[in-house]
Amino acid sequence: MQGLETQYKFASDMYDKQKRLWDQKIGSEVQYLQSKTNKESLEKQISSLKQQVDKFKIKSPIDGNIEECNIKVGGVVSPDPRLAAYRVVAFKNLKISAEVSEAYSAKVKVGDKLVVLFPDINKQFEAKVTFVSKYINPVNRTFIIETKLENDNFVDLKANMVAIIQINDYHADKAIQVPMNLVQNDQIGTYVYVVRPKDKFNAAFKQPVVLGISYNGVTEVLNGLTAGDKVIAIGYQELVDGEYIRF
Repeated sequence: MQGLETQYKFASDMYDKQKRLWDQKIGSEVQYLQSKTNKESLEKQISSLKQQVDKFKIKSPIDGNIEECNIKVGGVVSPDPRLAAYRVVAFKNLKISAEVSEAYSAKVKVGDKLVVLFPDINKQFEAKVTFVSKYINPVNRTFIIETKLENDNFVDLKANMVAIIQINDYHADKAIQVPMNLVQNDQIGTYVYVVRPKDKFNAAFKQPVVLGISYNGVTEVLNGLTAGDKVIAIGYQELVDGEYIRF
């Protein structure tokens, strides 16, 4: 670098002299162009060398705190990420990545609301899906989603901390739901037992139902029940359609 800079200083001085002479119509155009070419060529060489020298400096792509140093003066370093020279941690622009089953590929979209829970510190944040991968991992049949944390209260968070993500992939303003264990099946279809009057007494009747989404031990009933129906929740396994009951 020092040698090139010395040559550049000489070439720059020669160019300035040739330019002054050429502006006065003294000397030949070839001499002027030659000095200009030499000067510009050295400028490019110096610029290229500076880029090469810059690659020998270890720089962090982010601003943060150095939490681990794996090298010593005189030691061998490598660009291999598995042999990182330093570990730099910066809690800015945090994101959370999760692998979601392929079964939800049509339901999870960018902008969907979700809840992020950190069980180790007992904290919860609300966020939105900011990225949905277009690639299905053939090994575990999952795709990656990401969300960015916009809350600034990251004091207790640590890099690589485990988070539980709950995604709201379905919403219904009005829904009828029953515990999943009350739903039974026979050769005709799915049903629950409900209480209806029979000869001035109460009796148990099979009520066919059409189910929707199931979650956390309950299932949505799309058709077959209305608000106020009495669904039998005790002893329903032993009942017969139309059997009299007391409760």
